[in-house]
Amino acid sequence: MNARRLHKWAATARLVLLLLAAAAAAAAAAAGRREVVTSPHGAVAADDGRCSRIGRDALRDGGNAVDAAVAASLCLGVVSPASSGVGGGAFMLVRLADGTALAYDSRETAPLAASQILAADKKRKKRRYAGQKASTEESLVDETE
Repeated sequence: MNARRLHKWAATARLVLLLLAAAAAAAAAAAGRREVVTSPHGAVAADDGRCSRIGRDALRDGGNAVDAAVAASLCLGVVSPASSGVGGGAFMLVRLADGTALAYDSRETAPLAASQILAADKKRKKRRYAGQKASTEESLVDETE
């Protein structure tokens, strides 16, 4: 290795080490700063601020935490349909005022008449993962009732 290549390699190595050290320092500083938010009336957090406000409004208008979660979830189905929506599923853990804990599993399911044969291309014997045969039955709307 000639001197010029060695010098470039050493400079690159120093730069990488410097960037790693800076990233580690930033992560350590961020871990030390945790913002604590308190509210006597509850809080709602969603991927989109508009949906958080809709959930908050559900609480303000006399709804409970489940009402706020459903409102925020339905809003996300409108503003972010690729990641959330009425055609999908959901999980929910609820603790009632009396301490009873409930778990809801509302994952989407395949239609009852579906089978692996339906999902196969009969000519090529390949499975197809697109189109109406690959769809699922929504569960989120059923669960919100």
